[in-house]
Amino acid sequence: MEAPLIPANPLWDPALEAPPPPEGATCGGCAFRARATGRCARHAPRRAPAAWPACPAFVAALDCQACGACCGPAYDCVEVGPDEPFARDHAALLVRAFGQLQLPRPGGRCPCLEGQAPQLTCRLYAERPQSCRDFPVGGRSCVEARRRVGLSP
Repeated sequence: MEAPLIPANPLWDPALEAPPPPEGATCGGCAFRARATGRCARHAPRRAPAAWPACPAFVAALDCQACGACCGPAYDCVEVGPDEPFARDHAALLVRAFGQLQLPRPGGRCPCLEGQAPQLTCRLYAERPQSCRDFPVGGRSCVEARRRVGLSP
């Protein structure tokens, strides 16, 4: 029997109860592998070489324009600083709650989000609030948002 070209992934925890990754998937195609450092956000602080076979936590590379979990029902609102340009330019979209300006999500969806998955866009993306700008794609908050709406294991 021939040895596999790609070694077994030592980050793979067989105790994880998740569906197997797609056939041929590798750590290099996973949304949780940081491109710059090779570290896996799901198995931090371990490095995950791109050629390793994907583990059960595999999630294909994230595309904000196809996901929208953070803009949808995963979170109730976005806090907006009173000095932000968004607060000045889009005051009609904001409410004051608990002493903070907030961009509410009536019906579980940001009023700036347009379209339906897999084609979502933020109509005010260039002007979005700072908290939206700071939201890290593939970071802990992103993963949590995706879990809350059933897009990630």
